[in-house]
Amino acid sequence: MSGGQKTEYSRLRKFLLKDGYIRIGPEVFMRVVQNRKASEKHYRRIDEVKPKTGVVRL
Repeated sequence: MSGGQKTEYSRLRKFLLKDGYIRIGPEVFMRVVQNRKASEKHYRRIDEVKPKTGVVRL
């Protein structure tokens, strides 16, 4: 993994923690949302922050 990729993943991890996600595993985060509209909002926010390479599953 190159330095740029590490930076992108660190940025995603920091975003998730700041946004209220809970780390439940080494690379597994979770968040409970109230309804579908809220989940769609968080999906869009993560889509903006996710790294260009690798896999992010929601």
